[in-house]
Amino acid sequence: MKTLTARTSVFRHSRIRNSRLFSLIELLVVIAIIAVLAALLLPALEKAKTKVKMIQCMNNLRSWGNVLTMYAGDFSDYFPNNGLPVDIWKESKGYEYIWSRQDAAPFLTITKSYFFTRSIIYCPLENGLLSRGAWDWDHLDSADMRQENGIGYAYFGTFGPPQKYKPRKAGTTPVTGLMSDHMVYNNGWRWLHNGRIFSTAPCLLNVLFADGRVETGNVPANFNVYEFGRRTSINGSTRINID
Repeated sequence: MKTLTARTSVFRHSRIRNSRLFSLIELLVVIAIIAVLAALLLPALEKAKTKVKMIQCMNNLRSWGNVLTMYAGDFSDYFPNNGLPVDIWKESKGYEYIWSRQDAAPFLTITKSYFFTRSIIYCPLENGLLSRGAWDWDHLDSADMRQENGIGYAYFGTFGPPQKYKPRKAGTTPVTGLMSDHMVYNNGWRWLHNGRIFSTAPCLLNVLFADGRVETGNVPANFNVYEFGRRTSINGSTRINID
């Protein structure tokens, strides 16, 4: 009788223990479900991350708007110049601007006392095409910030006709673009936002205008961002004739 009771007890414990274990098939089904859910959720998460970075990029440009406005307030309402010799601009019909082909160090030297964090010089959507450690932030006078060593935004505050070579004046300046995202050279000219070839792919860009607006729009392939220096809107075709 004791033996039978003992066997019954062992059987019950064994059945309970086995009922708590997953079979191999059940485990594979659970893994498959998790994989399917991950495949469905990852694109949505990536899209959400991109949207957050886009908002951060727009906030950077708004911060630049404050920087440029504060500078203008201290210098008779003139936006800062780009700090570069005027003979550099012969290739661009004399129009002055800053992007990855030009050294942004002189422009940062002029403006850095008006902002508190170096992070606003880089676009959060940058596709890994810029080098952030190739120059010394505390010694901009000896920095070479061209091409992939440059900043994440292009500046058009001095964009104007060849005979002037002087900054534009806040308030009296036509409300055109002041800064925008841009392209950079890395095994070919590429959009900084998506890393795609500039000459064949469109890109979504953010632009700061002289009245503080920040607009987002899709520009076509091969679009030269310094054109924003004479445009009143990123999506519209209205341009200011400043020749």
